[in-house]
Amino acid sequence: MAAPPITLSTTLDSTASVDEVLTRLRQLSWGPSVRWDQPTDTTLRISSGSRLRYRMLGKWAGGQHFPLSAVFHLEPHEHGTSVHFTLTNNEGWYLLQTPRGREACRARFDELLAAMSAEGIVEHR
Repeated sequence: MAAPPITLSTTLDSTASVDEVLTRLRQLSWGPSVRWDQPTDTTLRISSGSRLRYRMLGKWAGGQHFPLSAVFHLEPHEHGTSVHFTLTNNEGWYLLQTPRGREACRARFDELLAAMSAEGIVEHR
């Protein structure tokens, strides 16, 4: 049995429109080796990091190189937009997970939440 994926998720509010939020999310600093899927009207998918680098260097690969997938689903409402943010590890198949993988995923999740708040994309929590 493979280790279950690490998934972190939250919902935040923004006073901006869906289009403004999508544009501002794309302008954030995402780090090295970012791959963007074609966004839909309300969903943005991003992959970052490197499985190869993580497998070769392990914890020494650095948190920005930890393979992750992010999904932003936006729902308009009368006062702006709800931003549903989900971050999932993407390092591939392993029999077990190391605490380092969970820590790297949590650290990147917290960094992205802080960056979205600092840039005014979402309201402070």
